[in-house]
Amino acid sequence: MTQHGPLLPLLGLLLGVTVGSLVLWVALDARIRDENPLLWGLLAVPLYPVFPVVFFLLRRRAARVDRPDTLFYFARASAVGTVLALAVAGLLSPPDPFSQATYWLVAAPVVVAGLYVYDRRRRQAQTVGGL
Repeated sequence: MTQHGPLLPLLGLLLGVTVGSLVLWVALDARIRDENPLLWGLLAVPLYPVFPVVFFLLRRRAARVDRPDTLFYFARASAVGTVLALAVAGLLSPPDPFSQATYWLVAAPVVVAGLYVYDRRRRQAQTVGGL
């Protein structure tokens, strides 16, 4: 086994979590907006690198017919957080892919947790402010 052997499965797992959380977030958003969640979720996989832009350009601006649940907010924090963590890893690490992957593996849980807590506090403040 090479020096970086254990890193590759973890990197694959993190990439799977990134794509999976994007698919879950998109499908839950489509369900909340009374659209076809299966169609939107299946479109997210082959178009992954550009899908967030496509999704926000093509989806209807319909009002939500259902209230988002905790899974929706966690999927959103995971999808956005893992991509932000990749950007942070690319900026802070040396220019070799294994260092960037290691930084990404460390930064992703921290950024996802931070985004989820921030989003939760923001929603609580809106709820309290709206009363």
